[in-house]
Formats: sequence, C-alpha cells, structure tokens
Amino acid sequence: MKTMITRNDISYAFRSVFLIFFMLMCVAFLHAAPRIASVNGDWNNTSTWGGSSIPTSLDDVTINSGITVNINVSDAVCASLQINNNVDGTASVVFTESTSKLVVLGPVVLSGNTLNRNGTLSMTFGGVLECNSISLGSGNVLFSPGSGTLQLNASNTFPLSFVNNLIVRDGITTLASNLTIQGNLIIDLGTGYAGQIDVSSNNYSVTCAGNWYHKNPADGFIERSGTVTFNGVSNQIFTSYGSYNNIVINKSSGSVLFQGWIAPATVNNILEIYGNLTITSGTLRIDNHATRLSVRGNLSIAGTLDVSKSDITNPGNRIFAGGSITMTGNGLLKIGGTNTFPSNYSTISLSSTSTVEYCGSNQTVRGGITYGNLYVTTLGTKSLAANINVAGNILVSAGTFNTGIRRITCNGIANQTIQGVEFYQCTINNTSSDIAVTLLSETTVSNNITFSQGILQATDFSLTLLENATVTGASDQSHVVGTVKKVTNALSVFTFPIGDGDFYRPIHIQEPTNNTWSAAYFFDGFGNSFSINQLDNPKIHHVSNVEYWDISPETAGGTAKISLTWNVQSDVLHPEFLLIAHWNSIQNYWESVGAVTIDELQMTITSNEAVSNFSPFTLGSSNDENPLPIELVTIDGYCDEKNTVHVKWTTASETNNEFFTVYTSFNGTQWDELITLRGAGTSKVFTSYHVLDTDVPFYAYYKLVQTDFDGTQQEFDIMSVFCKQASREITISPLPASDVLNLQFFNFTQQQQQIKVFMYNQQGTLVQTHNLVSSLNENLHSIPLSDNMSDGLYILDIKIDNKPFYTATFLKKRSVYKKNSYIADIQKVGF
Repeated sequence: MKTMITRNDISYAFRSVFLIFFMLMCVAFLHAAPRIASVNGDWNNTSTWGGSSIPTSLDDVTINSGITVNINVSDAVCASLQINNNVDGTASVVFTESTSKLVVLGPVVLSGNTLNRNGTLSMTFGGVLECNSISLGSGNVLFSPGSGTLQLNASNTFPLSFVNNLIVRDGITTLASNLTIQGNLIIDLGTGYAGQIDVSSNNYSVTCAGNWYHKNPADGFIERSGTVTFNGVSNQIFTSYGSYNNIVINKSSGSVLFQGWIAPATVNNILEIYGNLTITSGTLRIDNHATRLSVRGNLSIAGTLDVSKSDITNPGNRIFAGGSITMTGNGLLKIGGTNTFPSNYSTISLSSTSTVEYCGSNQTVRGGITYGNLYVTTLGTKSLAANINVAGNILVSAGTFNTGIRRITCNGIANQTIQGVEFYQCTINNTSSDIAVTLLSETTVSNNITFSQGILQATDFSLTLLENATVTGASDQSHVVGTVKKVTNALSVFTFPIGDGDFYRPIHIQEPTNNTWSAAYFFDGFGNSFSINQLDNPKIHHVSNVEYWDISPETAGGTAKISLTWNVQSDVLHPEFLLIAHWNSIQNYWESVGAVTIDELQMTITSNEAVSNFSPFTLGSSNDENPLPIELVTIDGYCDEKNTVHVKWTTASETNNEFFTVYTSFNGTQWDELITLRGAGTSKVFTSYHVLDTDVPFYAYYKLVQTDFDGTQQEFDIMSVFCKQASREITISPLPASDVLNLQFFNFTQQQQQIKVFMYNQQGTLVQTHNLVSSLNENLHSIPLSDNMSDGLYILDIKIDNKPFYTATFLKKRSVYKKNSYIADIQKVGF
C-alpha cells in the first residue's frame, strides 16, 4: 500500500508539472508569433496588425506587399523586420517624424525573395532605425535616407551605398560596395562597445560629408586599401584612431579638423595614412589633441594642409623614404611649432602659385628645393638651411628670416614680390617679359646680388647693398628700375646696376667718401626750362632732354667722382664734345662739373675731380654737333588715292624749338623746301604736326629739319613715299633700304622676259648686277644689298631684253634699333 500510494503521488506530480510547462509554451508561442501588417496604417495602431496589439521585442514583423506602415512613435520595437511577404508588389516602411525610432533586435530585410517583390524604406523626414543587420533580398529596393540615422549593433555585411547618418555601435560592419555618407559617421558609442568598419577585403571607399567620430581607441576603421573622402560644404570634424589607406579632402568650402582624444587614450592622437593624402580643395587642419600626421604614400596639396599647431611632432613626414610631395594650383602648407618642411619624400614639386608658410616659433626653413610662395608670418627665428629657388613671392611679415650664408634665387615666370627680406646672396633669374621682381619693402643684400634675367623694380622701395655687397651680371636684360643704395667704406669704385627696363644705364662712383649713396636712372628729360651757368668754361651749349640720373649721399658732405654712360638711346654722335651737366637747384641752371675723361670704347664720361654737389646729372654738350632740342616719338609718310603725300610727326617734348622745315626731293640729293611750321618752343606735352604735298607723280623723298631759337638745327633721316597709283609698271620698297631692296613689276605682256638690274654709287661706279626673269602679271623680286655697300644714295638702272626700262635712285641706310621705333624707319639724331 505504501508503495502504491507512493506511486500515485509521483504520477500526480508529473502530470502537474507537464500541465504547467504546456501552458507556458502556449503563452510563449502566442507572444512570439509573426506579426503581419495587412492594412495601411501607423505602427502604434492595432488595426494595422489586424486588431491585435502592436508588435513587441519578441515579434517577427512582416509588411505585406501593397501595404505602407508609418513609424510615427519613438519606441517602436520588434525582433526582426521583413518588408514584403514574398508577394509581387511593393511593401513600404515610412518614418514620418524626425523623432520616429524603430529598434529591430535582429535583421532587417528590405524586399522579397524574387525580382518583383519590392520593398521601400523611407527616412525622408528623419528618424532612427536601429538593427543588427540590413539585407536587400532579391526584389527591387528603394531606400530614401533623407535626414535619418541607421545604427548597426552587430557584425554584418552592409549592402547600402548611400546613407545619411550611420552609427556602427558594435561588431564589424563589412562594406559590400562603396559608401557615401551625406551626414555623420560614428564608430563605437564609447567604452564597452567595439564597432568597426572593414573595407580591407574589397578595396571599397567611403565618402563623408559630415563629421567622422571614432570614439574607442581599441577598435577602429579597418583599412589597408580604399579611400576615405571628405567632401562636405562646411566644417567637418574628424576624430579617429587607426590607420587609413588613402585620404582625400575635396571640399568647396570649409575645413576638416582632425582631432585626437584626451588622455589617457593618447595613442589616438595619431593620424597615420598607409596610402596617399590628397587635398584637392578645402583644408585639412590637425587640431585640438592630435599631435601627429604620418604618410606612407604620396602627399598632394591643391587645397590647404594646416599643421601649424604648436605641439605637432610629425607634420606630414613620410614613414619610409620615397614617394612624392606635390603642391599644385594655389595649394597652401602651413607649418607650425618647431617643425620644418615634411621630410623623407624622394620627389618634391611645388607650383609657382603654391604657398609654404612657416608660422611656428623657431623653425628651420628647408633648403635645396624650389618654393612657389614662401611666407614667414609669426614671431621667432626662421633659419634657412641651404640655397633655395623661389618661383613666387617672398613675404616676411613677422619675426626674423635668417638667410645665413645662403643664396635665394628668384626664378619665376611671372612677376614676383619681395617683402621683409634681408638677403645674404640673391639672384634675379625671372623669365617674365614684364617686370620680373617687385620690392614691397626696403630690402638689403649683404654679400652679392646676381642679375641673370629679369628686371628688379625698386621704385617704391629701394634696394640697399651693404658694405661688402657686390653686383654681378647686370645688363639690358636684367637690372634695377628704381633706387639702388650702396654703403661705402674705402671703396675705390662702384657701379649702380640701374636702367629703365629696356636699357641698362649704370652710373659709377669712384673714390667715394664713407656714406650711403643712392642712385636712380630716368629715361626722361629733367625740368621744363633750360638755362646754363654762363661762367662755365667750356660753357654748356645744351643738355640731354631724354635722360638723367639722380645720385646723392644720404649724409651731407659726401664726395665722389661721377661717371655717366651713354648708349644708342642717348643719341651721342660726337663724344668729344660731351660734358657732365649738373642741375643747380639753388641757381636753377645747368652747370658743368668741370674737366672730364671720355672713354668712347666703354661709352663712359667721368669727372676728373670729386663732386660735392648732388642732384640730377645728365649729358651735356659744349658744341652744337650734339643737338637734342626735341624728343621725336613718331614720323610717318604715306600717299593717298589722289597722289597727295601726307607727312606727319609727333614730339613728346621740345626745348627752345622755333620751327620745323619739311624738304622734298625726287632724287634724294637735290632738295626743295616744302613748308615751314612754327614749333612749340619749350614743351613737355605731346605735339602733332601734319603737312601735305600734292600731285606727286611717282614717289618723292622727304626730310624734316628742326631749328632752335639760336639757329641750331637738327636734321632727321630721309624717308621715301611711293604713290603706287602713279605707275602701273614698277614699285620699289622699302625706302630707305637696309639689307634688301624689293622690286615689284606689273603688266608684263610676254610669258618670260629677261630683266637686268644695275646699281651705281654716286660716283658712277657699278657696285651690283642682278639678272632676273619676269612672267605674266605681277613679279616680286628681292635683291640683297651687299654689306660692303656703305650708307648713301644709289642709282638703279633696269633694262628689259637689253632695252632701257626704268631709272631711279634709292637710299641705303643700315637699320639701328631705337627705344622709340619710328614708322618708315625714321630715327632721331642726337648728341
């Protein structure tokens, strides 16, 4: 009995336990059943779910095809989400509010299992979708990220290529394609999470327009390939730990601020790039707690790389030697602290418009390279390590730029500016056809300045050559326009490297007293009046009205011998009559400095005694053999359709000019006066003249003669004007001729005719013979003129088939380059 009772008690207990377990399983089955949205509606509306309660964290949710469910609450939750129940058509989930939030504890599948079973996920209005993973299914997927946020809480393969905000809280998110993030990226949510993004297996890239936050130094962005691009239109914050392959900054505006994290996580202050760092546009600035930027590939800067933060220990250095650093366009590299230019790059290429700015404390300015623009902008001393080339501008706006014993070469192809620099050695080697280098502040050279190519402009600020400074290579192609100063100390002779931009026009001082001397050259006449010291012997007859020099000591009492120079633009015809004329500003007249020594070979004139009065100097003449009363700009002659010759000329200045006389001739030797015109007297303004010669039968020679009030005359070169309408047989050009005479024949009636050309000098001696063959209509023949033919008038005798055809005269004159290029090869005659 006892055993039986015992058996009965055990059987009853077993049945009770089984009943309780069965009831619990029923409850669990009831709550974990799939929830299906079969009508359109809001998530928190029970009718959406067939009248049952809204889904819980235990429910697997399916949105039927053709149904739209709105996420209109901030606490929607489910175990998994399937958008489309594998039926043709489209199922949709729409986040309707910026505060809408759906937490899916498992996966989200965005479409059905075949092509036409489509799914739509819209976050146009914002909201948050939090899940473990997202997959696309086999149907068509429409994802509208809008201003929404996706959060991934477990390891997954991420299939989307475009999102707004993305949070990778935990696990490894492996990209399945390139990813564009139009908002922010957050990797990890802090301590206790280990989110990572892995692009290492498929070389995918990430583009981010917002901020990039990586908050856990134990995990990070796993990448040994691919590219991260920042392209937002405003400032972006980049806080990260880990290494990257390629980073590209491509922003139309704003900066990317790379920031580290506060200790103790000090290791995350490093940005290490295994590939290339490329700044296409915009700015990358190493900011806040970040202390290091390292590159293993190439560094390219077309925007701005700002490593000016004072505690940066590695401002873009390459980990291993090799690669290249390239700056293009208006790229800017700002280097701060005590750092110098990034090191370990095998190739360095900096465009002439790029800028390297040293803006730290005491820094070494890297040498041995060619900079574009070189800026020194902060206090402290910036010391040049070796010789450099600069193709752009040099600016020192603060602190000290110590050039040591280094040479700086200005080798640009466009205008360069220099401000705040004290040179040891400097070379001007700029190929610009205009002004090559312009001084924007007072500038000194302590050892040597070499002029290779290009003009140095010192009109607003002077160039000072210190006591031991020398000058090398000044020429027409390279010299100073403006003021040059020289510190002298027992100096025997010094040549100021000055000119007007077209011609090198130096002035020399000999045996100067200790002082600082200042000199400048001007291609212009000085003053508006002409008067002389009547007590001079020899007395000045006249002075140059086209050029002068200013030279003087800064401290009163200085003396020196003065040497002036002349060249083709000075119009010196008779050097033996030259004097050095000094403008006496107290007496208001020109005076001679006294006896001079003239070197016709070197084209210099030197005062025999030291000069003690300083102000403008110019060339003077003791004889009327060196007339220079007017500055002729243009002279031109042409024939109109009525066989009327027009002779025109323009003067830029006139001194004591009483009248002009125009003469005409038909053979170049016998002259008749055509007309006399009153001159402008003394004038510093442009004056134009115009005369006519009517009924010219074929061609005529013309010459212009100018006469002073004292009877001194100046005769200009002869020109010839041809009236083509007067002859249909032959024209001769150019007149005067220099090395070639062109003969143009017209209206030949035979297929070929033999032409013989004979040239005689004025003594009747035959100097050249040429045999030509004509053809029908026009014939142009160019006859070279022998170098042995001296300048002068020649007779041209032309025979066709041994019969006289044409006789004329022409003038041969070698062309001489003039600063003012006169039309019709007319050149002024001066000293």
